[in-house]
Amino acid sequence: MVRPAPPAATSVIDYGEQFVCPGFHDAHLHFFHTSVGSSPYMLMDMGTSEAALVQHALEFSQDLPDDAWVVTQGWRDYRWDPPEHPTKASLDVAFPNRPCVMYSGDGHTLWLNSRALDALGVTRDSEPPAGGSYDKDANGELTGIAHEAAAMQLLPRCLEWLGEDRIASAYADQMRRMAEQGITSICDMSLMPMPGCDFIRDDVYDKLQAAGKLGIRAHLFPTLLDDQSRLEELQVRYANNALLSAPGFKQFFDGVSSEHTAYLTEPYTNPRFPGDQGRLTVPAERMRKLVLAAAERGHTVRIHVIGDGAIHACSSPRWISSRRPPTCTACPSTAITRSSTWRTSCPRTSIVYASLTSLPRASPVTLHSTRAAPSAIWAWSAAASCGRSQPISSAASAKPSAPIAPSQPLPA
Repeated sequence: MVRPAPPAATSVIDYGEQFVCPGFHDAHLHFFHTSVGSSPYMLMDMGTSEAALVQHALEFSQDLPDDAWVVTQGWRDYRWDPPEHPTKASLDVAFPNRPCVMYSGDGHTLWLNSRALDALGVTRDSEPPAGGSYDKDANGELTGIAHEAAAMQLLPRCLEWLGEDRIASAYADQMRRMAEQGITSICDMSLMPMPGCDFIRDDVYDKLQAAGKLGIRAHLFPTLLDDQSRLEELQVRYANNALLSAPGFKQFFDGVSSEHTAYLTEPYTNPRFPGDQGRLTVPAERMRKLVLAAAERGHTVRIHVIGDGAIHACSSPRWISSRRPPTCTACPSTAITRSSTWRTSCPRTSIVYASLTSLPRASPVTLHSTRAAPSAIWAWSAAASCGRSQPISSAASAKPSAPIAPSQPLPA
């Protein structure tokens, strides 16, 4: 309703003839990689083949600082011609003396050269962390490919050379780009399930806010661990902060369909080996205990699930906390993101929200090889038929566009 005259105590800001409209909220974003991926320090490219991408990376590297690793994101070998898995051999020829790491378009696989593997201390005898793996050839030698937890454990070390100042500059630039597109608020989601690897850079947000350069409202979701102190410290720090908050946790229950690490109830239709149906990154009982422990302390949890096997596992009634007070409004949400639904942990409610990455982002191979896409379509249509909310999430960088308005820091 438009009032002819607001109450006397109402704060009024006169924008004159400027156009004013509500801002968009991105409900699921990895802001570190969105920002750095749009900076001069990382090449975003899928490539048309292994050779084409390596050549583009070689050209890109000419303008990098001397201390920089060559880092790219976006390769999807199943969309190359020919659709073959890459190896370190091509990178070693192009970068014999400089570390190079390329992580896949889904962010769950690393492709490294020998120089990077040496710098990271990864050898043929290295044991990958639980939920991860290193590919080896017929002779037992590393091919340069690391999957899931193994890749996630290495990636932060591959990016240490960036330093806080370069990252802060990339953040500020990305905030300006998003403001030009009308995006004024984000949920910055943990990217990795292990301690110290979530890429939630509260230090950078704090640095920008102190300098008056924080141009977005950011809601931070660090990794859910046994030790919940990181989230709780953020909640205390941002208790009265108009632009920064820490509503809850994020964890990963499976991988991604493009790498066949999303967990399905039946094998993939294009299996890479007999019984290929992906796997859970965290045992179901372990994840259940983590989620319920967070719920008991009143914390929201968002769970990454892609495959229908993972969706069914975390839809179990055993995930409901029996010790919560019987008050629906006090229940935190256990959000099942990306390809399923949000579901509250209160047994007295049945509120469901679709929280999905846009379906057009899925590749033809992904749509062919898994039932995740039909599950996503069901979640959207079910939510729409009930008139439920549908948060918009990109999980990726905002694309460049022509500016539509001047970008300024939000008022504190």
